[in-house]
Amino acid sequence: MVKGIPDGIKRTHILEAITQIAAGKQHNFAKSTGFDLLHDGKRYPPKAVVGVAAELLTGQEHDPYDFTGGLKSKCFKVLESNGFEIVPKEGASLESELPDEVNPSSRKDWSEDELRGAVNAYIKMRELEARGESFTKKDIYNSLAREFGRSVKAFEYRMQNISHVYSLQGRRWISGLRPAKNVGPRNLRIIEQLIADAEGQQLPESVVFEAAVQRKLDTPDMDEPLGLESPERTTQEVTSFKRDPKVVAWVLREANGLCECCDNPSPFTKEDGTPYLEVHHVQRLCDGGPDTTSNAAALCPNCHREMHYGKRKQELATKLTSKIARLK
Repeated sequence: MVKGIPDGIKRTHILEAITQIAAGKQHNFAKSTGFDLLHDGKRYPPKAVVGVAAELLTGQEHDPYDFTGGLKSKCFKVLESNGFEIVPKEGASLESELPDEVNPSSRKDWSEDELRGAVNAYIKMRELEARGESFTKKDIYNSLAREFGRSVKAFEYRMQNISHVYSLQGRRWISGLRPAKNVGPRNLRIIEQLIADAEGQQLPESVVFEAAVQRKLDTPDMDEPLGLESPERTTQEVTSFKRDPKVVAWVLREANGLCECCDNPSPFTKEDGTPYLEVHHVQRLCDGGPDTTSNAAALCPNCHREMHYGKRKQELATKLTSKIARLK
C-alpha cells in the first residue's frame, strides 16, 4: 500500500530536506526529469525534496511510487504553498514528473501484479541464461509493456531493481542487467516475496535489511546509534536443503587445509584440531545446483563471501571451475 504525501509538511521540513540532499543524503528518488525546485540559485529534484521532508515529518522512508509529481500534483502544491518556486528544466516537456526509469502513464504506482509480471519474466530469463539458451530482453520488455501499459524502459529499469535483490541475496543476476539500487523498501519487500513465491523457497537473507544497511553506510556524518537493548524476536519459515555429509567431508579432505580458490592455508584451526574451511556450491542449491563433489569446493571464509557478494564473483567462479578438474 502506497503511503502518499502526509499532511503537515512545513517550510522547516522542506528547508532541512534541501540541506540534507545538498549534503549528499542518500534517498530512494531518481533525478528530476521535467521540473526543478529552485532555491538560493540552486536546483533540486522536487519529488526527492518532498520525500525527504515527509520522512523528517513521519520518520518513515518514502519511495518514488508512494506519490506522483508534476503540475497540479500534491507534491508541487506542498512546495508552492510553502513559498518555493518550481521551474521547468531546460528543454523539458511539461509532462508529469516521474522517476527516470518510469515514463508518463496514467497509473504511476506499480501494482503487485505488475511487479509479479516483471519478476516472473526475470526468473524465466535467468533460467534461460543458466541453460545457455538465447533470448531477447527487449522482446520480453515489449510483451510486458503491452500487457500492463507501461513503457519498455520502465520494465528494463525494474529488471535492474530485481537484479539488485538477487545481488543482496548473494546470487547470480542476469548479465547486462546491472543492479540498480534506487528502489524503495516497499517494492524491495514485495519483489523479495514474489521471488520466494515463484521459486517455492523462502531464503533466510532479508534484502530489506541489507538495503537499509547500505543506505546508512552512504549517509554522511552518521552518529553512533543507540541500538536495541532488547531486540524483538521474530519467527519465520525458511527453506533449507538436506545435504550429504559425505560430500562435505570428501571435499574438505581433498582440500587438505588449503583454500581451493586462493591456495592459502585455512585462517584458523577448530577446537577439534581440523582446519576451518567452508564448502561452497558453485551453482547454489537454491538455484537448482546439485549437492555433489562436482559442484562443491572448500574455501576460506573471505573467498566464500566474495564468491557470493564480491564484485569479482563471476570472475572467481570461472577461475575456480577452470582450476579444479572435478568441477563442471
